[in-house]
Amino acid sequence: MYEYERKQSPGGIVYIQERPTGNQYGEVLGGIAWGTEKRRPFIYVVGVSAFKEPILNQHTFHVLAEHEARDLNDLFIKSLEFKHHFCIRDLYGDVSQDVMMNALYEFDNRRERDNQVEPLSPAPNSELPNAKIIYLDLIRRLTNPRCRRLDFLKIPAFQVSSEAMEFPSMMALGYALSVLDTWEPKEASKRNPSKCDTFFEIFREEKRKPDDPYEGEPVGGSGIYFPVF
Repeated sequence: MYEYERKQSPGGIVYIQERPTGNQYGEVLGGIAWGTEKRRPFIYVVGVSAFKEPILNQHTFHVLAEHEARDLNDLFIKSLEFKHHFCIRDLYGDVSQDVMMNALYEFDNRRERDNQVEPLSPAPNSELPNAKIIYLDLIRRLTNPRCRRLDFLKIPAFQVSSEAMEFPSMMALGYALSVLDTWEPKEASKRNPSKCDTFFEIFREEKRKPDDPYEGEPVGGSGIYFPVF
């Protein structure tokens, strides 16, 4: 994986830079879908270009990572890994499912505050009965061959069917895109934009709790612990 870092332009605009490619994203966030009895949970990481594409004169969207989880626990662990690696500050999904949210709270309660999946924010329109249709229309619009703005080869233009929205992967993508579709550049806050939520500073000295059931090993000699299976 490439490395990601929050930075600030001379004009005060915050962006995320991908190293070593130099690609710049105005924002990067994650979309989480819980899954069903027959289909596994899923998470997508999507970034919006920091600058408008010259020909379209619009921002474009890029899928940076994806993961089909074995179960909810695997989903939460991967969400944490993505959150830190891609400098993600916001994850989006359907927060109306109490059973799933309770599982998330239980997972987070075993961890330090700065090493939690939360906050999980409600994706736009996720509470509506026709949410799947709304996300389907959005994905179709962004894959229109005349003005394709979604850089994702797995989705051929205009070939997304309504049945496809039954898959958690498509809903996770819809959650993320529904937020980024209205994104606008923002000036830096008082937070230091060059730090990825102080992840490396926080975890360099962190030790796992004695009752933490997940085993881990340091990655790259940094002392950061990720679960291993």
